[in-house]
Parts: sequence; C-alpha cells; structure tokens
Amino acid sequence: MNRRKCFMILALLAIVPMLAVGCAPSPSTVAPVTQSLPGTVAPVATAAPASPTSAGEKVTLNVVLSSYWQEDWWKKLINKFEADHPNITINYWFGSDWTEYTQTQIAGGEVPDLFWLTRYEWIDDGLVMDLTDVLKTPAYGQTTGTWQDTFYAHPGPILYKGKYWTVPWDLYTDGYIWYNVDLFNQYGKQPPQTWNDLLNLCQFFKSKNINCFAQSNDPLYINQWWRMLSQRIAGMDKIRATVANQKGNAWTDPEFLQAATMAQDVANKGYFEAGYEGMNYQTAQIEFVQGHAAMMLIGDWLAGEMKDSWPTTFHADYVRFPTVDGGKGDPTVQIAGTSDIVLSNKTQHPKELIEFAKWMTSLEATTQMAADSGLLYGTKGSTPPDKLTSYDKKALDFLSSATDSFDWYAPPDFTISFETGDQMFNACVGLMLKQMTPEQFVQKLEVLRQADH
Repeated sequence: MNRRKCFMILALLAIVPMLAVGCAPSPSTVAPVTQSLPGTVAPVATAAPASPTSAGEKVTLNVVLSSYWQEDWWKKLINKFEADHPNITINYWFGSDWTEYTQTQIAGGEVPDLFWLTRYEWIDDGLVMDLTDVLKTPAYGQTTGTWQDTFYAHPGPILYKGKYWTVPWDLYTDGYIWYNVDLFNQYGKQPPQTWNDLLNLCQFFKSKNINCFAQSNDPLYINQWWRMLSQRIAGMDKIRATVANQKGNAWTDPEFLQAATMAQDVANKGYFEAGYEGMNYQTAQIEFVQGHAAMMLIGDWLAGEMKDSWPTTFHADYVRFPTVDGGKGDPTVQIAGTSDIVLSNKTQHPKELIEFAKWMTSLEATTQMAADSGLLYGTKGSTPPDKLTSYDKKALDFLSSATDSFDWYAPPDFTISFETGDQMFNACVGLMLKQMTPEQFVQKLEVLRQADH
C-alpha cells in the first residue's frame, strides 16, 4: 500500500486498532520500540521545556516512524546520525498505527519529539514547534543558504496562520488522467485536454464496449473528481476564500454546484467500470494496468505501486486534469503533497531535535531513502536524474511549472480540520455513488464548513 494512502486511510477510516508499545532504549544504540499487549502504552519521556544541552551531554530523542518505510531503511539513517552525533540517541517507535499512537501519547501529555502532522489542533494547542525562523537557517552540514530552499516549492513546508510548522518528507502529485497508450493508438485517439474531450472519449469507448474509467469507491480517490473540477472551474482563490469564511463565499455557490453536477454526470452516464461502487483502490488500479479500462484518475505513483502487476506489454502515460470551458482555474494547478514532519514545541532538546530533522531531510539522507524505496522526496535532487523514471520526470516537470498546488489531504485548502476533511471526502463518495444529488452534496459541504467556524 502506498504510504500516502496508508496514512490517510488510517486517519480517515480509523480501521486499524491501536497497538500498545513499550520502549527500552540502550545507550549509544538505536532503540526500537517493541509491541506489547493491546490496551497498554509505555509512555515516551515527558518533554518539558528546558535549556539547550551543552556539547557532549547525553541526549535521547523520541521519534515516531511509519512502517510504510521499512525499518531497515530508517535504521540506516539513524545509525549514520548517531555515529556522527555520539551524544544523541534516537529512541524510535515504529509501526503502522502511528496516528493512533501519537494521539494517545499526546492525550497522556507525552508528546514525541518528532512526529507526523494529521491534526491542526496540535498546532493550535501549542504542541508543534514554529519553524518559520528555523527554516531560514542553513540546511544540514551547510553554512550558507536556507533549509527551506532545499525543498521543492510545491509542496513545501505548511504555512498555517502566517507561520511555517512542517518540513516535507516524501513527494507525490495527483489528479492525473492516466490512459492506455496502445488502446488510444489503436483507435487514433489523443488524451483529453478539455472536459469536452474527456466526455467525447468516454462516449466513444462506451460505444465500443470498452470501460472508460477504472474507478474505486475509496473516498481518498473518488473525491478528486469534484475537487479537481472545482479548481478548474472556480480557481484556488475562490476555494480558499470559501474555506476561510470570507463574506460572499459558500460551497453552495454556482461554481461548486457545477463541479458536483459534472462529476456525478460521469457516473450517471456509465463511464465508470461496472461494479465500481464496491471496488477498492487496489482492485481498480489492477483493472487499469491489466487493460480493462481506457483511463484512470490517479497520481504519479501508479506505475511504481503496480510494478508487480504491470504486464510488460502494457503501455500507459498521463496528462494533467482537463480544463473546463469558461473556468477560472489555472490549468497548471494540481494535487501535490507530502507526509508532513513536525517537531515538538515541548521538547527538552530543541537544538538536537532540529539537527536530527535537518539530517532526516538532508540530500544525503533522502538520496539514501530514495534509493531504498524508489519514491520521490521533498528535498530537491534526492533522486539522481539517471534514476528517475519517465513518470517521475513528468511529475517533477509539472511541479516546476505549477503556479500553485493543493494537498491530497483536505486541509488546509478545502477544509480547516482533518475531521471535516474526512466528512467532505465521505460526502464525495455519496455524490459519486449517486446516493445524493449535487444540490444535497453542496448543502452538506456548506453545513460542514459552517461547523468548522
């Protein structure tokens, strides 16, 4: 499972029960946390504010690591850092239920030193370190330049309430129309550039008894129809003004109703593969790469994630989401996101924690992780040019020419809170499964928006 989907599925659906953990760090060694009996949690050492440690003083940092990246990959980074900083021990918790673990630790007053942002109230509650000034300092091992300049602009550190709070880890782009190259060539068709192109293609393939789109019912995927159409029709300024509760803006406005109507129209016309209502995202992806559909709306990671199911005879490519006639949205804008790293504002060792975060996102560290995982990372140059696939190169080219982006997560661009974002995505499922009308859908979103404020 792709890490970004793994992260959001856990947060959105809460389907993984919380596992208990305990930790027993050993001096000067990497100290993994091992699982214990469900229902018990061994606390991370309380991180109360303290003065910076003196040089050479023994320091332990407690960090949360996701199991999407293999433990051995993490150990390489940690071992190198500890070798270069013999006074610092990295005590890590490692697992798939990282969201639940972090929430439990925070609820108990035990804030990890480094963790992943999934709740904006953690910032509001003063638990997250303000990195605005820190990002202006040199990157790991550097004496000039800034840490912030080492990251791609889209996405970069999250700007929330006028300050920066995160640093990016991995990198992904989404909202593309993938298409079956051989099928398109067979019928002399070109990939869609406009919404009318897309509808005409779907009408043609349906007439040939060919599935137009492989599609799942997963809220993290199916929401992209309405969100991408909203961006193309209304533009990001209108979307952000609506989220910010600026006077005269609401989800019931004509632009968003038009997007909902157009999105549902794809389902109403039978352009999704039969049975999509009960299809998970893995099955939908396999259906596409096995040649059972002409197109699929998904991100740049498809080829990498499906490499074990991708026939050698199958050829695919992708284009940006189509433009809409009369739309105000910039056609270069796309979904782009990262797994956001945050540092505790309650840490006892801010200097050492910042040093570790800088190492973790350094060119050396991310190049190693890119080589191990085959994924893209938010640090510029982490994947050498000769290691980039054609799909990677296209994604980075699109990013470099993009004037803006919005995240795979609903906040901060489509909702204020993650909880409201979860409900928005679930409402998108209702829209695309024809369980509610477009009018009912935008009314639901407006109720959620007002509750956010």
